[in-house]
Amino acid sequence: MNLNPGQRDTLVSVSCAFFFVVLLRIFTPIAAPLYDARQYLGMAISGLGSDAPLAAPFAYRPAVSLVARCLIIHTHVSLGQAFTLLVLASSYITLVLSYNLARTQGVSRFLSGYIVFLLAASLFVVRYSLYAPFLVDAEAQVLSFAAFYCVIRGKEKLAVVLSLPGLFFGEFLIVPLIIIAVMALRRYRVKHEPGQLWWGIGTIAVLLATVALPRILIPIHAVYGANLVTESPVSDRLLFLESIRLFAINLFDVRQVVNIVLAFLSFWLPVLVLLSRRRWELVATVAEPDRSVLILWVILVASLTFLGNTNSMIFVTYTAPVVVYVLSQMVRAGSVSVVELVYLAIVTVIFNRAFLPLGTPGGDPLAGIRFYGGYWNRIDTVTLWRFGEIIVWVGGGMLLRKILNMTKTVAEPAPQPQ
Repeated sequence: MNLNPGQRDTLVSVSCAFFFVVLLRIFTPIAAPLYDARQYLGMAISGLGSDAPLAAPFAYRPAVSLVARCLIIHTHVSLGQAFTLLVLASSYITLVLSYNLARTQGVSRFLSGYIVFLLAASLFVVRYSLYAPFLVDAEAQVLSFAAFYCVIRGKEKLAVVLSLPGLFFGEFLIVPLIIIAVMALRRYRVKHEPGQLWWGIGTIAVLLATVALPRILIPIHAVYGANLVTESPVSDRLLFLESIRLFAINLFDVRQVVNIVLAFLSFWLPVLVLLSRRRWELVATVAEPDRSVLILWVILVASLTFLGNTNSMIFVTYTAPVVVYVLSQMVRAGSVSVVELVYLAIVTVIFNRAFLPLGTPGGDPLAGIRFYGGYWNRIDTVTLWRFGEIIVWVGGGMLLRKILNMTKTVAEPAPQPQ
């Protein structure tokens, strides 16, 4: 069968994503719904009616629950099957997008598949979503990834179309909308085109309206934040303002900052392992057209992670498109050897414990938190161990490059005298 390059890319991307999703699904158990998951299940069962016991911030992310509710009503699948189908589809599309993003950066098919493997092996991108399908991050992540893809491809209108409804999947869809507005206002400042000014102002206005209206219109009976809860005996449309106080309680908790740093270092470990001064300069040069988007994306995700308080390890995965972009530039033109790629694959598997079954006996969430670290403001010996692991793996990468460079220098013939 004769296939053109585009058809080959499609075949490889869908096959690679399908393989990893199926493999992870086979070896990943499904956790019992606890805490946040029960809120999303409640909306799938009862909808957003006034008699439903809704709570913030979950009530403002109703899209996944309502889609699952439609699947239950119209296809007669069970509640668990509906959520699992949505997570499988979202995880699959995320991996397909990661492959295609790498290919658009000039990476070979093999190395694009390798980057997909790194993302699939990461604990909190696909694997944890399959383990906890009643959460909504997988669905929000795929929309975030698609919006990033559109932004760097210059398709801002499509990114807005994806991001605005995406706000009902998760607040991190604010990120592409803010970036689009900032870039439009920046273009206006340079070129003085009124259309860019109105595009930027219009994007901000629609963003604010989309964020504000659900919080004004949806009555809630409780607010969760920073592992604290405020309840009201009756549904109240203004109770969401209480979330500001709850978030402010731990806003400047140093322990929380430590875990956010740990979360970023953990998720960006593949980049850190391959990082060298020459490669960093190369990426900075090649990524010049997209540099502002990349930097703003990471800053905004870090800011929202700081405000989110608890699940830092999940929140930082919204930088996945930037990680794929940077890795693509590194492996494309950074002279990454086969030995380094093998080393990085081993590091990724071991650090993310991909060879161990995810989950704990009895579904005890604290056991998982103690095992992986990085949760909210919890600091213990696991935190120190994970930081130590990162230092060792990154140091091993530096040592490996030094050995490879020494070997290369010795292998090169000495210049002959003239």
